[in-house]
Amino acid sequence: MTLALGMRASAQEAAQGADWREQYAYSVGVQAYVYAAPILYLAKLRHKWTTDGSSFPYAALNHFYHFRMIADASYKDGGSPNNDTLYSWGFFDVSKEGPSM
Repeated sequence: MTLALGMRASAQEAAQGADWREQYAYSVGVQAYVYAAPILYLAKLRHKWTTDGSSFPYAALNHFYHFRMIADASYKDGGSPNNDTLYSWGFFDVSKEGPSM
């Protein structure tokens, strides 16, 4: 009887030990997703907007794009822009810039 109770307690402790590890792994996974999702989404949009000439908007690297019309409900890329603002944007490669003195 004592042996059976001891084995049962050990099984419960092992289950509780695995339980916190599972919760910790889940928590770390959620934090990684929350941190990485916006970065990956912006990288995807940047690639699309600078390389795909058929996409809207499109501007090659180191060029500006100027919205000439206010965004409406048909615009689906890049979040939700204000419908009363004209935007200008661009992606610029400044990796060859030297240190300022």
